[in-house]
Amino acid sequence: MAAHPPAEESLPADETPAMATKADTADKSTAHSSHSPSPLPLSRTCQNCAHAKIKCTRVNHAHICDRCHRLNKECVFRQAKRRHNGSKKDVRIEALEAKVNQLLGATSQGSTPQPTKSTPPELLNYSFGIGRSTPAVSSNTGKDVIDEEMLDMEAASRYLEIFRTVMVHRFPFVVISPTVTAQELRESKPFLFLTVLAAASYENMPLQRKLGKEVKKVVSHRMIVGGEVSLEILQGILVYLAWSHYYTRPRIYTQLLQLGISIVVDLRLNRPPPCGLPKIGLTLEMDGGKERNYRTAWNQDEKRAVAGCFYLASSIACMLQKTSTFPFSANIDEYCKSLRNEATCPTDKYLLYVVRLQAIAEKIDSLFSQRVSELNPESTIELFVKQLQSELELFRERLPFDMTESYLLAMQYRAVELNLYQIALLDRSPESEVPRVVPSSSWRLDILCAGLISAKSLLSYFLSVPARTQLAFSNSEWIQIGVAMIVASKLSVATRETTAARETLGLRESLGMLSFVKEAVVAVSQLATQVVDAEGRRDIFYHYWKRGKLIQNWYEKHSPKPGSVQLPLADFNGYYGDGSQPSSSSYTPQIPQQPGDFFGIDMGAENLDNILQADMEDIQLSGYVPEMAMDGIMADWMSYPLLPF
Repeated sequence: MAAHPPAEESLPADETPAMATKADTADKSTAHSSHSPSPLPLSRTCQNCAHAKIKCTRVNHAHICDRCHRLNKECVFRQAKRRHNGSKKDVRIEALEAKVNQLLGATSQGSTPQPTKSTPPELLNYSFGIGRSTPAVSSNTGKDVIDEEMLDMEAASRYLEIFRTVMVHRFPFVVISPTVTAQELRESKPFLFLTVLAAASYENMPLQRKLGKEVKKVVSHRMIVGGEVSLEILQGILVYLAWSHYYTRPRIYTQLLQLGISIVVDLRLNRPPPCGLPKIGLTLEMDGGKERNYRTAWNQDEKRAVAGCFYLASSIACMLQKTSTFPFSANIDEYCKSLRNEATCPTDKYLLYVVRLQAIAEKIDSLFSQRVSELNPESTIELFVKQLQSELELFRERLPFDMTESYLLAMQYRAVELNLYQIALLDRSPESEVPRVVPSSSWRLDILCAGLISAKSLLSYFLSVPARTQLAFSNSEWIQIGVAMIVASKLSVATRETTAARETLGLRESLGMLSFVKEAVVAVSQLATQVVDAEGRRDIFYHYWKRGKLIQNWYEKHSPKPGSVQLPLADFNGYYGDGSQPSSSSYTPQIPQQPGDFFGIDMGAENLDNILQADMEDIQLSGYVPEMAMDGIMADWMSYPLLPF
């Protein structure tokens, strides 16, 4: 059966059937009115044929179809459906516009005049590259930490100056102009202002931890609840993560890092801005005739922030053997090149080399991903490591400045070099805890000696900085120090094995690695204080000192002639600059101690791994919180043996 013709088709005027409904006749009677719309034509298919879904034909009769005539049925032709009139506005669109105006009026009530249909507010703009306005306060209560009297503007100005003159050299990816005052920063970028105060207030640990909690509240209110995406939030997150070791658990390092990366992606900062109107974009604007200026280049703060995201994600991932979620790209390299060429800030000339060195670190990390011990033949490993060695040496030779000019780069280079050597020596075969039978290699012996020299170089740099300037070290730098102490201890013990003892005797005597480990522990102890926070917790350097003593104890235990270990007195609570111990009337330290058990653990335990596991308090963050990360690294190093030499 053939399908009936479309219902919209109409009959010619001379073939219009006479049989129609009364309503049709009434419509015809009004067709002559000039004020009424023209009547709709009748359809070509009667109701009976349309119902039966068959072709309706009128060959023998003009006013009745052949089928209805044959079946003796009433043949009715109804009016065709009206076609869509594009000139008439849909009432549903009007209803939606009214609803949008109502919602915008509710959100802006009390602060701005209620938006009208002819003057849409800027908040309705979702165009590419146009951000939303930033509130003037940093919390949902309408008050910031200054209003809450946690500190005054004089202290805030002092902390801001510390950040600009000292801390920026440790993390040069967020720069605040010297001409910006604390009050101006408070008004223009309240969240960045808060994170700067939190990072730079390390001399007042109780205040610092209060500010750290405020940072989490603001992130929750403005980004999680409010959905704000802005450069200010990104910069604040980067500052918080750069010195995240100062704050209380849980520090949610991974979660905040991913929020920062999401801002980069949402603002498209990791990609060059398009030239002109984007090819694909959502633009919801009521004023269609208003011109928009689309971004053609990112500013310097945005470029630094993208490079900072890469550095944080990559450095932590490489040191803790995690997966980096923000890999290196050509755009990051171009951003840093432009910053170097413009040179508006003294630290901008170092950014290009920091990110390029970190890109080399990612290559080294890929060596671990391929499981060095499973590469076959042995020459493959050697070729890979030597190639990376040459790349590191070439990087240093081509630096246009002395490496010691940049505090960050000087420590980063030593840490990357050490990571290459320790990965090349580890036997991570999953089937056994003992080393695989690999023939002794003079190349591996060279790598072992180079690793010892690199570890000593990193520890020497740490000990060479002026006293108490270590307080400004970033989170990544403290993890690098922890890795250096662990690797130095493990490699020193490895060189005393019978296969390598003779060849490395002279090097061991000249390096004196144990003394460097001891000096590093003493340097950390001088940063600890007796002050506790509102929850009764000690500062982070007290915990660093504890773990340093564990490393030293393990080192001495596995040395053939361990020296005497001078543990601190039972009432030791740390030194403060000149050796004095600050007191706080608001906080009374309660540190339970027992003779012979200074840290509440058995320092003479046989298995260091068990000690570390028992000391872990936050399993979720064991890979990212520095003191917990040190546990993870140490347990990893003490678990995996070295390849034979």
